[in-house]
Amino acid sequence: MDLLYREALESDLPQIADLFPRAYAADFPRTEWLWKYFACPHGKCSVVAESEGRVVAHYGGWRTRLRGGAGVVEAAVLCDTMTDPAIRVSGRTPVLRRLHEAFLDLCRERGVQFCYGFPNSAAARFGSRFLGYELLGPLLFLRRPVSEGAGRPECALRFGDVFPEEHDRLADRLHAQPGWRADRSRSSLNWRFHARPTVYYRVVHAGPAAGDWSAYAVATTSGDLAQLVDLQADPDRPESLGLLLSALEHDLAPHGVRWLEVGLGPGRFAEELQERHGFTLLPDSPLVRCSGFVREDFDWPPVAAALDPRLSDVDVF
Repeated sequence: MDLLYREALESDLPQIADLFPRAYAADFPRTEWLWKYFACPHGKCSVVAESEGRVVAHYGGWRTRLRGGAGVVEAAVLCDTMTDPAIRVSGRTPVLRRLHEAFLDLCRERGVQFCYGFPNSAAARFGSRFLGYELLGPLLFLRRPVSEGAGRPECALRFGDVFPEEHDRLADRLHAQPGWRADRSRSSLNWRFHARPTVYYRVVHAGPAAGDWSAYAVATTSGDLAQLVDLQADPDRPESLGLLLSALEHDLAPHGVRWLEVGLGPGRFAEELQERHGFTLLPDSPLVRCSGFVREDFDWPPVAAALDPRLSDVDVF
């Protein structure tokens, strides 16, 4: 079978919508798709395979930037990989492998230097065998009970669903640390959390004075669980983390939330949450990346993430 591999376009949406239920046995999330790939401030790197004018496979990636004291690295987060069950093998080569190669070519063309993703176990095995995926993990999940009687901490607090202009001063301090982390500027986070059409995120800032924020968290709730899909504190103000967690408890406990959960890589921050803030370790989950075009001097650190079983992708940081 002759297949054409090319960049995915917005005009492909009707055919992708037709392919999606055949690949995933689920309805196509159109508004989520438009937000993820066409509203992302950093753009996308996505490709499709086409047979006789019909889209039969898709390999998705939305763009992000990794920031650190050494500068900026362009990256892409892998998601929404699917093929029509009828054409998963073309000749002796899996269609997905050729699609993966087309994806890497597009990433190189766009200056993307690093790709990573969170495939399920079956996809991780396939990726390791055919696509050169490398295991980065483990990814740790930590949980702590919410104190129902938590009082409001003695500090400045801001609750809402939008990142304010003064957030960028905290983001600059986070970006200046050693290693690399996903872009946490106001524009990126407002796209990721405020503009998302299908999920509501609660944003909490804490600091010594209004506008002088030293820590923030982003939470999404399901029943009695609050997942902290982003949790950051200025390392020069370590006291702010405990104040932020107390603020979260005070805000969420009246709504029936009994647990706080966060996902992140092993290291100092995970140890601090366990030793000083009452978190305990849950079974971990693997973090997988796509290898093949990582800059030689690029030192990848732990990645923080939290999975939400209601979502088609994951919250990645």
